[in-house]
Amino acid sequence: MLDHNKIMESKMDSNATITIKSFSQDALVSESEQYHGTGGTSQGNDEFGFIPAFCDTANNIVYLSRSADGQLAKVHLLDGMPEHLIVSRDKNRVTAVEKSVVAGFVLNQVFFTRDEAARFVTEHSSKSA
Repeated sequence: MLDHNKIMESKMDSNATITIKSFSQDALVSESEQYHGTGGTSQGNDEFGFIPAFCDTANNIVYLSRSADGQLAKVHLLDGMPEHLIVSRDKNRVTAVEKSVVAGFVLNQVFFTRDEAARFVTEHSSKSA
């Protein structure tokens, strides 16, 4: 489910519109708000050992979330994404990556979408209660 992909539009002039489809920083913020209080966020699943990551669904390659200097990040950051996936920047910050990228988490070398991570945390929290 890729409904969290944002479509960004910018006008070149009154006669032409360029539409860039991408996964943006705004989409990350929106997702974090949507999953607040669930296992679909880093804060909600950290105790289970989930690591923030991104999956390029075009080829199923998973990238752990990293800061611009390459250090593993505790939350989802676009700044450490590989150059070939970066669509736009604002100054030195990455603002969008390819539309095929989705945010999620890695646990035991398996990628989980935010929905899957939230479900995992709910199921495993109820078993331990």
